Amino acid sequence: MQLNPAHHLDHRLQEIDHQISSALRDIRRNIQELEKASTGSHPNATAAKKDFSSVLQKTLESESDSAV
Repeated sequence: MQLNPAHHLDHRLQEIDHQISSALRDIRRNIQELEKASTGSHPNATAAKKDFSSVLQKTLESESDSAV
């Protein structure tokens, strides 16, 4: 019995979606842990959070520029 190609594609897309969702969940958790660690080592937590955010943003931008 052959499977419908559309069914196979749909199943594969669902697997990929699950993998992406799982990876994003891990990334969010890791970012939260990094922010906690970053703010815990600085006396001014708001400034540390902004520093972390700007460094993260610059890193993401440079990563996306190098991928293109």
